[in-house]
Amino acid sequence: MKEMKIVKTPYEKHIFVCCNVKADGTGCGTRGGEELRVELKKQGLEKGLTKLRVNRSGCLGFCEESIAVAVYPEGKFMLDVKVEGVRLEDF
Repeated sequence: MKEMKIVKTPYEKHIFVCCNVKADGTGCGTRGGEELRVELKKQGLEKGLTKLRVNRSGCLGFCEESIAVAVYPEGKFMLDVKVEGVRLEDF
């Protein structure tokens, strides 16, 4: 078994957008989580931000409230984010 290796992240900012769909059909993935992720990624590419990573995440624990977004290294969670009018600068 190989030994675990720790490496420094190449990203200055990492955004995780919940795209979870629960077994009962609810969750951020049914509220536009994937569309939000795509839009944030598109804005980053348009701005040439090569040290930004925008990923899907599983449940962040706020699916009952709204789409949840976690932003690192700030360690902040954002709720009630809507794809309409979203600006990458707000993250």
